[in-house]
Amino acid sequence: MDDLPPTQAPLVPAYPPAQAGATPLAAPSIAQPDASTVEPSLPPPGPCAACGVLLQGVYCHACGQKAMESAHFSVHHLVGEFLKEATSFDGKLWSTARLMVTRPGQLVVDYLQGRGRLYVSHVKLYLTATAIYFLLFPYAILDIPDLEQFAQLIQHPTLEPFLAKMRVDMASGAFYSSYQNWYTLLLACTVVLSALVLKLGFRHRLLGEHLVFALNELTFVFLMVLPLAVIRPFTKGWQEVGALVTLVLILAWGIYVALSIRRVYRPSRRKLVLFMLGYLVFRQVLDSSLALAAIVLAVA
Repeated sequence: MDDLPPTQAPLVPAYPPAQAGATPLAAPSIAQPDASTVEPSLPPPGPCAACGVLLQGVYCHACGQKAMESAHFSVHHLVGEFLKEATSFDGKLWSTARLMVTRPGQLVVDYLQGRGRLYVSHVKLYLTATAIYFLLFPYAILDIPDLEQFAQLIQHPTLEPFLAKMRVDMASGAFYSSYQNWYTLLLACTVVLSALVLKLGFRHRLLGEHLVFALNELTFVFLMVLPLAVIRPFTKGWQEVGALVTLVLILAWGIYVALSIRRVYRPSRRKLVLFMLGYLVFRQVLDSSLALAAIVLAVA
């Protein structure tokens, strides 16, 4: 039998033996940080104010709450945080809105597949679009129903007080702002109705998925007020041009919805055409009913 190779000793650096009477080497000293040079954003160890877990850094590893100190409430810090959040939100907002407009339905697909953190949430985007809608609605060439024609259609002795009040509100200008508020509120309620109609057409998907799709569609409708507000100053006095632009935008909405449905639900061409015909009729009846209800609520 061959002899086994000798076991190698571990490689340990050899130090010369200490001479008698020599002073032992002291361990290297670690400089302690001065209290004035400690990063002010690092809080002292302690429990999280939100969940009580012991902090291990600026942010709680359990709930994500940021540890706050008195320095965080200074005017300089608050202004900096505001600018940081505003800039971050705006950048994310514009990228989200660009994706929603240029690739119909892709935002819904990404959200349903778990990539929602890449964009602004549907609720934030909807609230932003609603704010834009409220600001620009008076400058858009949206057709408010012909109220005089409406008054003639419902001529009845019992409705005379209602019609008189409507004319007074129209003359004072208070009617239009009230009409806008009610119409926008009622339009927001149509998200559930649209989701139910989508559920009838695509039963294999969950109702929550249809709600996300309907909210995305309504957000696009609110954002359509932007080109309307831009075009109106150049079409003042040209009612035909305004009506043509409105018709083009309605067609654009129909194409957008069709492309979104195709990307999200992937139906056959035949099913897509049949569903879009029914959905357009549903939206037309619903929008006319909303306009009528908004008129009644604005005058009441």
